[in-house]
Amino acid sequence: MLENMKLSTKLIGGFVIAALLTAFVGGIGYWAISTLFTAADEIAEVRLPSIQALLTIRGAQAGMDSAENALMDKTMDAEAVQHAFAGFAEIRKRADDAWKTYELLPHTEEEARVWKDFLPAWQKWLQAHETYVGVAKEYWSHPADDSYAALGKQMAAVDTAFDAADTLLNKIVAITRDEATRQGVEMDRVAALAKMLSGGGVLAGFLAALALGTFLSVSISRALTRVIAGLSTGSEQVASASSQVASASQSLAQGASEQASSLEETSSALEEMASMTKQNAEHANTADTLMRETKSTVGGGVESMKRMSEAIDKIKASAAETAKIIKTIDEIAFQTNLLALNAAVEAARAGEAGKGFAVVAEEVRNLARRSAEAAKNTADLIEGAQKNAEAGVTVTQDVAKSLSAIQDSAGKVGALVAEIAAASKEQAQGIEQVNTAVAEMDKVVQQNAASAEESASASEELTGQAQELNGMVGELEALVGGANAHANGNGARPATTRTAYAAPATRAAESAPFFRPALTPRTHGGNGNGNGNGNGNGNGNGRHGGKRELVAAGAKPEEVIPLDDSELKQF
Repeated sequence: MLENMKLSTKLIGGFVIAALLTAFVGGIGYWAISTLFTAADEIAEVRLPSIQALLTIRGAQAGMDSAENALMDKTMDAEAVQHAFAGFAEIRKRADDAWKTYELLPHTEEEARVWKDFLPAWQKWLQAHETYVGVAKEYWSHPADDSYAALGKQMAAVDTAFDAADTLLNKIVAITRDEATRQGVEMDRVAALAKMLSGGGVLAGFLAALALGTFLSVSISRALTRVIAGLSTGSEQVASASSQVASASQSLAQGASEQASSLEETSSALEEMASMTKQNAEHANTADTLMRETKSTVGGGVESMKRMSEAIDKIKASAAETAKIIKTIDEIAFQTNLLALNAAVEAARAGEAGKGFAVVAEEVRNLARRSAEAAKNTADLIEGAQKNAEAGVTVTQDVAKSLSAIQDSAGKVGALVAEIAAASKEQAQGIEQVNTAVAEMDKVVQQNAASAEESASASEELTGQAQELNGMVGELEALVGGANAHANGNGARPATTRTAYAAPATRAAESAPFFRPALTPRTHGGNGNGNGNGNGNGNGNGRHGGKRELVAAGAKPEEVIPLDDSELKQF
């Protein structure tokens, strides 16, 4: 079953087993440390503070009992008595502080139960103590035999309560001490168990690693031996085929290079023709634009002449109207002159009475005469203006006809120029399409040339790779069978030199339809003698001048030595 497993499965399985053993040992250590830490924390944070608090309470109780016994001595002086009474408060404060500390700590069930029994006994002792203190104060303030007897009686009650409370307190201390001892024993047990399990895990890991290493080494050696035989045969066939491919690729590359050169010349001529045609089309478009502007300008002039002719007609009509008005003024002046004449005749008939009226009539007559003369002059001027306006209308009509004829001619010329521009544009587009087609043909030829050069170069590289493969086979033989196995093999490889082929043009490299990984140079020595010298390569002391690198940059190991499932089905 193990012989049919894949290499990856075996390797992963071996590392998984090693990882599981490591995890087991680490888990044991983690569990032991966690358990020891918990137990140590329990002792340091709970048990020892509990014992300290309980001992403080017991010490306070014992101190108060000693002070009570001292007060029974009749020979005490007053200062000692006062000191004893003052000490009760201080001792009680220490007991209360220790009490609070102990109650905040966690307790076991047995400890809590005994503590619950201890509380009433403690309270009973405190009550007896307080009563004793009152009786003692009364005695020492007024010493008497009967008060001393009462003090002794109360002292007996205090001793009884003290013994009951002290017994329970000692029991609690013993319980806490036993719990701390139990935690210490548990720590020792866990440490011993962890030591045993860790040692067993380390031993098991060592044995498993030894067994897996031996098994994987034997399996890989067998598989590599079979692969080496196949690679040796395959590398020879690859070298032969690559030589034939290189020869055919070189012939194809030469023909493609010549064809590419011819297409480049044709493409250059077409590009020059296309440039000239495009320039003619641009000039025709410019002329068409100018003709359109000229036609528009002439059209504007025709419209202006029409407006000027209409304005002159309006001036002529206005002059005619003005002439009518002047004629009317002339008639009015004539009538006024007649009226002034009649007025003068009537003034003459009137004699002296009519002299002033005669003067007025004379002045009116003069004004009428002057108005008639002015009207006549104005009529002459208006008549001249009418004649000039008629002449202007005639000239304007002639100019308008000329501009209209120019506009028609400009339209015809513009149409012809537009047709020329359109034809030039179509011709430029046709040449551009032809140029594009030639460029595409040139690109295809360049690609073919580049492909042929790449094929030739790849064939040369393939030959070198086959030789490199032979070297790898030798190294695999040395790796599997040691120095002697490789020394008895193919010996040193002759030095190889491969010619680098360049594409016929720059565009060939730019338009290459495929990508071949960059190849790293290899240097091979040629002075080996194939008799081995104990260094594990068996091909003399000059087998290769430097460290061999992977043939194709970025190549994967399984591409150089494809250890797939079909080749390793028996591995």
